Amino acid sequence: MHIPSPQKLPERLRPREPFITPEDLTRAASDPSYASRFVDLLISTGRMKAVCGEEPPLTPEQEAAARAIKGGPGGDEYTGPSRCALWPRHPRSHYAALRHLDPHTLWIKWRYPIGQLLILPDCDAVNDGQVCTHWLRHPGPHNYPGQGP
Repeated sequence: MHIPSPQKLPERLRPREPFITPEDLTRAASDPSYASRFVDLLISTGRMKAVCGEEPPLTPEQEAAARAIKGGPGGDEYTGPSRCALWPRHPRSHYAALRHLDPHTLWIKWRYPIGQLLILPDCDAVNDGQVCTHWLRHPGPHNYPGQGP
């Protein structure tokens, strides 16, 4: 399949800059350093979601504890486990929010097969009126509502 250069497309069909070429994809497949920068580009331009998506190994006892913990006035009810909220290919442990407790959030941190429940203060970063959905001093980029799954 031939992919035309963006300059040859009508203005209304031209992709947002920077344009991703087949050569970019080929190089990303063979060069890990380039692949990492390529993924960062995809995330920053909104072409890729900035989340890992791994499912937590939540035990029945941990789920019962998540339901029992009392939250503040703006806290949420427990609705079940979410997926890892960190960026793709992140190192070390996974983290998934279980429920907002106001002004903290109950998270599960895991490396298979062990998971531990943590109550962490909410991140205070704000972008265009949206508050980051991670915890205070989290690793990696901020994540704002609508960016994850």
